[in-house]
Amino acid sequence: MSRAAAIVVLLAALAAGTAGASLLPPGPLHSLASVVLFWALGLVLLAASFAVLDALTKHDLEKQVFEEKNVAVAIVVGAAVLATGAIICAAVAG
Repeated sequence: MSRAAAIVVLLAALAAGTAGASLLPPGPLHSLASVVLFWALGLVLLAASFAVLDALTKHDLEKQVFEEKNVAVAIVVGAAVLATGAIICAAVAG
């Protein structure tokens, strides 16, 4: 298992623990732990979705956007990231 996959599994397990039986008593610390875990899980999923999008495209997206200043690619990548972020937000919110 790759390091990224292990991190995703760990974060998912910790997030599932915050939804059910948790080691922390209910209160502000439990809420803070939930927020941090779901935030980290969302970032990992968003980065993974960008990596998949980059793998599916013919060109290197990062090079196209930052080095060659390709506005069309930047718009497509931005739209994909926003759409994926909305899906992740809806999934985390329940």
